[in-house]
Amino acid sequence: MVNVSEIDENYIIKNSHDLSSESKLTKLINDVSQATKVETVTGEAIILAAGAAGTTGKIRIGYAPIMDSIGGRIGYYRASTDKDSSLVLSSTALATGQMPLVDGATETGIYSALTNGTYSVDYVNGIIYYKKGTTGTTGTVNYKYTGQEVDLSVNSLSIGDVTSNSQNIATEATLSNADSTLTTIAGLDFATETTLTSIDGKDFATEATLETIKDKLADIEILDANAAKSGSTKVVVTQNIDSSGNIGGGSSPSTTADYKSPSDFNAVYTSNVTITLSGVPITITDNSQIKYIMMVPAAGQAKIFVNGSGGVTITHAANVLTITGAGTPFTAGDVYEVGINGSTKAYDTSTDTTKIINITPESSKYVPDAIVNTTNLAATTHYFPSSTGMEMGGFNHLSIGGELIDADGNITLSVEVANNSDASTAVWHQIYGYDMINNTTVNQQAVASGTTSYFMDFEALNVTHVRFKVICSGATNTVKVMARRKV
Repeated sequence: MVNVSEIDENYIIKNSHDLSSESKLTKLINDVSQATKVETVTGEAIILAAGAAGTTGKIRIGYAPIMDSIGGRIGYYRASTDKDSSLVLSSTALATGQMPLVDGATETGIYSALTNGTYSVDYVNGIIYYKKGTTGTTGTVNYKYTGQEVDLSVNSLSIGDVTSNSQNIATEATLSNADSTLTTIAGLDFATETTLTSIDGKDFATEATLETIKDKLADIEILDANAAKSGSTKVVVTQNIDSSGNIGGGSSPSTTADYKSPSDFNAVYTSNVTITLSGVPITITDNSQIKYIMMVPAAGQAKIFVNGSGGVTITHAANVLTITGAGTPFTAGDVYEVGINGSTKAYDTSTDTTKIINITPESSKYVPDAIVNTTNLAATTHYFPSSTGMEMGGFNHLSIGGELIDADGNITLSVEVANNSDASTAVWHQIYGYDMINNTTVNQQAVASGTTSYFMDFEALNVTHVRFKVICSGATNTVKVMARRKV
């Protein structure tokens, strides 16, 4: 993490050449906890790999990380009913929608978990993994990301564009919009000399190197932001001072907290200095538990108010937060992220233990399939669930059971598999399975003028597709096939 408080008067000169991933400037921009500006991207084009349905690939969008719906924190998608994301992806090839990203999986594992027409998102790194549902290759994305602003501000004082040591400051450094309260520097009267060609006798036409400029800017310094707003007579580097002179929580506040809205509870506008909480999962017994309030206005930049920082105090009473020392910052229509400290979600104070829950135990990794349960199939060959079968996905174990009834004819049931990304062109093969009722290995079940019940098991079934073939000699019959796929 890089704090704004680490920036001295030579910081930008010393570091602006280094834009590597390890540089201070880059870390300052990418550190979400330092973000002061929410950016919205609309209609960013994406290109998918060429190929038929089932083609997989990944794309990196323009900016990362991808934020939640209000730009307050990094987004997530755990399930269709457990998500908070600003990402909206439009593509006919991915129309089925988003699926959770498989934690810790290789890219092969991620693709295996996807079905045709779906995608998963790495929100931190801005990567979208997909498996196409059509041959389409285009689409667009909308999303939010955050950035860092550091403003060098003396109201409207402008000194042109300095791009290198060869810049002619004598012709470029024009004070075109000086504030009326800034009348002189080193005895230079702006009322009569609007072109700044020298300071303290130094002629910029001959001495305007970066080192000379650095030496002459002794009146630029870093001050505590609230001290600067109340009494500084010098040029001050500040962060997010609004039109009323409010600092917005001081410099580089931390937004780390054990519980945050809106994911853990709700926080809504009550008045211009109060917010009402609901659904808080812990009991707030002390004002020190209130860590911060992030305000995202309907228009303008987000602001962060940290309790106890920059003269800001946040108090709690009956689930209402009251802010002082920041003016009247809240407006109806704003959205808020509130951070509260307390016992962590997994910690049980009564037993001094941390709970660990496996949300995908082995016992849950199966899918039941009702393949067919019907009567009076025509006297011909039938395929279920269709001629192209069904995908095995990440499953490699199949069992089937059911009943075949034909009073005056014959029925045969067999299982066929294929390994092909496009099931419509696949070559199908009939396979053997274990007959658990008769303790033998067979490649079909059959009945002739009677009734038979069956149960078959197929292990280590490492294939892409499976289908069930039923041949009927007559049209008076009953066919039942129930399946179960598991990992």
